[in-house]
Amino acid sequence: MTSDQESRPNVYTPRTLAVEWGCSEHHIRNLINSGQLRAWRLGGKLLRINRQDAQEFESSRAVRDPVTSSEASPNKSPGRRPPAARLDR
Repeated sequence: MTSDQESRPNVYTPRTLAVEWGCSEHHIRNLINSGQLRAWRLGGKLLRINRQDAQEFESSRAVRDPVTSSEASPNKSPGRRPPAARLDR
């Protein structure tokens, strides 16, 4: 086991995983609800994510969605629409 693996918890909450991945807790919950990220319930209510499931999700995303510097555009954000045309002109 590497020192990186030793410093990671065995079980995450949606909040702790969101902090580690640099995204929102809502995004983590969306991944769980859509079935993309496996999780289980503690006491029927509290969500928990095993470290192995988080690592498998990370590795599957790295293989499926590689972004190279030539593909990334510094001026465009993915998913953003252009501004709507003004109607008062």
